Amino acid sequence: MIWMKEEFEFSFVTLVSILKEGRSALTNLQENPHIKKATHVYFTDNHIDVENILKLTKCILMTGDKPYFDLEEQGVHFTVQRAHIDDDGDKTNDSIYMKTSQYHYFIWLNEDQTVSLLRKSLDEGDDWWDITDLPQEQLVDIQDHWIMLLTCVNVATLYVPKIEVQYVERILQLPEIQGLDEDDDGFWDGSKYYSFRQAYTDEDGDFIHARIEIKTPDEAYYFYSLENPSYVSRHYQPPNHFGRHEIAFLNTRRWEASEQYFERFKQFMSQNFKIDISAE
Repeated sequence: MIWMKEEFEFSFVTLVSILKEGRSALTNLQENPHIKKATHVYFTDNHIDVENILKLTKCILMTGDKPYFDLEEQGVHFTVQRAHIDDDGDKTNDSIYMKTSQYHYFIWLNEDQTVSLLRKSLDEGDDWWDITDLPQEQLVDIQDHWIMLLTCVNVATLYVPKIEVQYVERILQLPEIQGLDEDDDGFWDGSKYYSFRQAYTDEDGDFIHARIEIKTPDEAYYFYSLENPSYVSRHYQPPNHFGRHEIAFLNTRRWEASEQYFERFKQFMSQNFKIDISAE
């Protein structure tokens, strides 16, 4: 059973066409056509089908250290899980879980390569109901959230690989960086400030991952941390706030800003340290 929904508030169809043409998602949203190198589009249709489920379980956000990834977007929680053997020795199938303001949804890939859709309310003790064969007009809610998930992963595929794990590792291993006093030392680049944190365990026993921090002219922060083996995690802290936040995947302006600040950081490091710190 498959279906498509042509429009969504952050248009899946529009995003796909932008990326196919090699245009920036940000500049398209501002209706300013700036041409970039053509980009491979991960999801080119928004069917709820076997192919797209399997692609979700193999996307860039699915790292090798665990069989699932979580994300939240516009108040909806998603968990994508690939097939694996759990701690009890039981086989778990590929699946996608969603929690919205009204329902829990479960999209399940069966052994015979068919797709099942389940739903239950948020009421404690409510049962799961099979909604696979409901008419399409009764499935608009799950379709909308499915499209949002695919759009998030398309954005992740576009932006996440732009900053390489190996590059951040090499920066943090530089003697000039390791010799800094993390409480006071860093580098000014005009009105921007660069500081660094090596990995450590805090007083509560929590492991804090290594990261690069960029303070912007308006006193916001962008963080680039080594929390995953496959990609550099990015976070944002607004001005006059404490605590970093995940960058929403649909906030392409924030993703592009984080990329632009990091590109300037790379230029600064290369110019001032006179060393080859380009990615291998």
